Order: sequence, then C-alpha cells, then structure tokens
Amino acid sequence: MDSTVSTINHDRRLEIVQALDAATHGHEKVISATSGVNHSHDVSAGASSNGFTGSQESTSFWFGAEVTVQDAGDKRPEGYHWVGGRHVGGLPDVSAVGKEALERTVTRMGSAKGPTQKATMIVENRAAGRILGMLMSTANARSIQQGRSFFQGKVGAELVSKKLSITDNPLLPRGLASRLYDGEGIAAKAMPVIEAGVVKNLYIDTYYGGKTSMTPTSGGASNRVVTPGQGDLSALMKAINNGVLVTEWLGGNADGTTGDFSLGVAGFEVKNGRLGAPIGEMNITGNLVTLFKGLTSLGGDVYPYGGILTPSLVFEGVQFSGA
Repeated sequence: MDSTVSTINHDRRLEIVQALDAATHGHEKVISATSGVNHSHDVSAGASSNGFTGSQESTSFWFGAEVTVQDAGDKRPEGYHWVGGRHVGGLPDVSAVGKEALERTVTRMGSAKGPTQKATMIVENRAAGRILGMLMSTANARSIQQGRSFFQGKVGAELVSKKLSITDNPLLPRGLASRLYDGEGIAAKAMPVIEAGVVKNLYIDTYYGGKTSMTPTSGGASNRVVTPGQGDLSALMKAINNGVLVTEWLGGNADGTTGDFSLGVAGFEVKNGRLGAPIGEMNITGNLVTLFKGLTSLGGDVYPYGGILTPSLVFEGVQFSGA
C-alpha cells in the first residue's frame, strides 16, 4: 500500500492528463486522443462460517492514453499505452507514456493482410497475458467437475512445452493481484501451477474440492508469474527468418473443453530477424495445448502491468490466415 495515492488531488490529475495529451499530438495525422488517470485506496474485510476473519488494504495508480490517426482511405488505426501499479513511485515518465501511445498508433499506418501461412509467431509481452489467460482459464476444479476442462487428469503429466513454468504468487511485493487470503479465507502462499511443462497444481476451492475429492488450494488466481528466459524482443526477433510479431489481439475465442481457438491478430511481419511491414485483419487458429507445446523461447522482458507477469513468447508452426 502507498499512502501517497490518497494525496493525489484534482490539480495533480489534471497535470498528468495535460502532459499525456501534449505528448499524443506530436503527429499531423492524429484525429483524436484520450488521456486518463485513475487511482484507488481499498479496504476490505471478510468473515466465514469456518471461523475465519481478516482484512486487507491496497492502493493502485494508473495513467495512459489512447490515440486514433487518419490513414489512407477510411482507415483509422488506434493504439494505446497505459501503466500502473500499487505505488506511485517507479512508474515511467508521464510524457514518455503519451509518446509511446502515439508511436504505437503511427506504426499501425499502412497495415495490410499478410499471407496465409504456417510461420513462427512472436507474441509481445503485453499481449502474451491474454493467450496465457486462455490456457489457464479452465485450470480449476469447477471446470473439471463440469466436464469442460482439458486439464482433466493432467496433474503430474506433461501438458505443454518444457520451456513453460508458471507460479501463482499472491505474496509478490507490489503485485497487482497480491492478497493475504482468498475469497474463502484460505491463507495466501505461492503455488507452482506448471513446472517445466508439467501440471503441478490446479485452482481448487472447498466446494468443488469436495465434489471432485481434490484437496483445496485456492479458489482463484492471484499473480501468475511466468519464469522468464533471456533477451528483449529485438533479441528474440533476430533468430526468426520468417514470422509474425503479434502486438494485439482482435477479438476471438477459445473452447475450454477442447482447447480449440480462433483469434484475430495485428502486428508486424518479421523477415530475416528484422521488423517488417505492419499487418492486420488476420487470424490464427489451432489448439491451445498444441500451441503451447510449440513454445520454443521466452524473453527476459517481463511485462509488469497486469496480473499475469509474462515476457514475450515465441511459438513455432502457427497457422495464420490472411491474404
């Protein structure tokens, strides 16, 4: 908790959004830009029929911007950049955040469909949380009891690439999903979920633990921490001859029972280790388990602004549908 969050007044909020706004108007093609700042100071208390009582306190502070530019024809690419945390200190410079939002939008100009192909996919760290969230969405006793989880019978088995390890850590300092206890009052402690591709634990509350005869662990996820590899995004791309860098997901869905998915993507071509032309209006299809079996590399560039702390990820043999 950061006590200074509660001291942020109207004048300071206005100062932040004005700095963001100024930074997002540094290009002649900007149509509109929206800047924002929000912060909170929360106190909660809980009591349970099992005798548990407890309380916890937290703060958060976020700011960022969204930008729209005019492209050829009627195209209007959009981009954004937001940052935040439990504490005010340690966040990037406000103007730098606005400039990042603008740059991300401008680089989308001229976007076109890439070719239909099987290729290497690099998922930027800030986009990787969604695909990991899809993978983990049914790693719980409720989904298993209801017969809609591909984690059924997989505890102790190798499910995905040995490159992937995920730990649920509710006690992570300054973690956005940190907590002292879960919704049932179960004491918080770190829990390996996947270790070197092997499923170690699932999310099990007392109700569905009883229904499935599994020992309760925790009813829900906290900070899911992916063990990083090495190198930044540029270093990962240098090893790719032909691929696609995914920077954004455009809708889509996944079936938690089978793992089959279809997702719209936007990003850039990667040719001979270099960033190429922007691409969009493309889809990837496949199966989540198969996709994560094809995980070959992880960067060291962990994205800190979310409940899933993950670096950039590299997958082989991904099916892209485009032009």
